[in-house]
Amino acid sequence: MNNHNHCISLFTGNLYPSKELFLKLENAFLTANINDIIEVVSLKENIEIELRGWTKLKGHLYLGRENLGAQFSYKIQKISKNNFESSPSWGKELKGIETSNPKLKDLNLSHEILAKAPNSNGLLTRGMITQEGTPSYDFALSHKELVWSEPVSVLYEEGKNLQWNATTDIAWNEIPKLNPIIEKAICQIMTYLVENEFSALYIPGKFISQINPYYMEIPLFLSSLMNDEARHIEVFTKRAHAFGAGFQY
Repeated sequence: MNNHNHCISLFTGNLYPSKELFLKLENAFLTANINDIIEVVSLKENIEIELRGWTKLKGHLYLGRENLGAQFSYKIQKISKNNFESSPSWGKELKGIETSNPKLKDLNLSHEILAKAPNSNGLLTRGMITQEGTPSYDFALSHKELVWSEPVSVLYEEGKNLQWNATTDIAWNEIPKLNPIIEKAICQIMTYLVENEFSALYIPGKFISQINPYYMEIPLFLSSLMNDEARHIEVFTKRAHAFGAGFQY
């Protein structure tokens, strides 16, 4: 291996390639500058394949391994820009989701939102820095004209504020006991409603995974709709079983 000067030494001891090890690497690279060399000093001599893979995925340059006797030195040069200071969104206010914070109420929600999401966006939303090597998920709905609606953030906020609990917000103990024939008819209606609500639950779920997260408000709003439908299913199921009759046909 060629000799390289390094800027940061990261001592990982007996750590195997794991979330803990890669989290330490992520933190070290976030504070490093472009072209800095990070040295991983490890007691493990067989983690080179994993380090090479992580380095390639993150868009950096793996420089090699050196035997230090009882320890091993793995050196990686930072190539891609992913440190805090280089982020164009560092220190800027969020341009997007409506919140209960009065300071953000008047933001233009469509400001700086591209007509097409970046191809290399991965699972990132607006304002995040895309690293080199980020996987492409090829979202079917990546154009603003296909998914965007101006008031969607407001609708999302309203949906959150109108949440209710199907277990505690309904006085289940006050439901009157009806004639068995009428009760069975009600349970038949509940059965139909549960089937209908599953349709309402699955349709937005079908689209969520196709929407590019660059347009973050849309999948979040659809998820709030799914939460509503889930509660409807819960309520109709509980009513059907309130007196033991249960689901019908």
